[in-house]
Amino acid sequence: MCVCALQTKNQENFTYDEIVNMMRRNPDGAGMMWNDGKSIKYRKGYFNVDEFYNDYLKIRKMSTTKEIAIHFRIGTGSNIDVANCHPFPITSVKKRLKASHGSCDVGVMMNGIIGASTQELSDTALYVLSNLKPYYDFDRRFFLHFTKNNECLFENEIYGCRFILMSKEGTRLFGVGWSDYEGKAMVSNRYWIPKKVDFDYYSRLWDYLDSYDYDDLWNDKPQRANRFATKKKDKRHKSYIDYLEEAVV
Repeated sequence: MCVCALQTKNQENFTYDEIVNMMRRNPDGAGMMWNDGKSIKYRKGYFNVDEFYNDYLKIRKMSTTKEIAIHFRIGTGSNIDVANCHPFPITSVKKRLKASHGSCDVGVMMNGIIGASTQELSDTALYVLSNLKPYYDFDRRFFLHFTKNNECLFENEIYGCRFILMSKEGTRLFGVGWSDYEGKAMVSNRYWIPKKVDFDYYSRLWDYLDSYDYDDLWNDKPQRANRFATKKKDKRHKSYIDYLEEAVV
């Protein structure tokens, strides 16, 4: 399962460790798209976390950047390459779908599986060609103009998936499962977030161990085991070790 996240201009940046966690759990390529007020810019095909994070910080610092969406991919059958990383522009030109960077009118990211894929193109790229491009040709801002019925039909169509559709006029999230991550972003899932250690539990454990009275324990004199008896009159019990020694040939 991939992960994607949407951040507005005033939200705090992801930390390096958070980006590392996302890429570690989704290692098949990363990408980003952002709204600069004129169009949607995108870069994709990152397989190095340092390169991704450096570019991410530079784009976040740009005064023209309004929103940014990031994506980390797990391959589901198509090639693990630059072409199948997210985002994708809404276009029917395969060369543009596969491009590592550029600008577009509407950018798309997706978390989930929305149909079959080929080695050349992922399920998301094929869905852009077969479904989103016809919607776009009918209304270039279809996702901003949905009626309640339109939105219900679209949600049913993408059932189980989560989409980010971004244009310079606005961005929409679709699908069930989006949640706020510490006020930093809306994220498509949370399985990449490391579990926090309950330090209160450990502090209570250390307090208990510190208060334990070990004096009686250390003052007890150990009893010599009967199996080590030196006198014939001492009762000697056959031990588990004796059985093991007898079994050795």
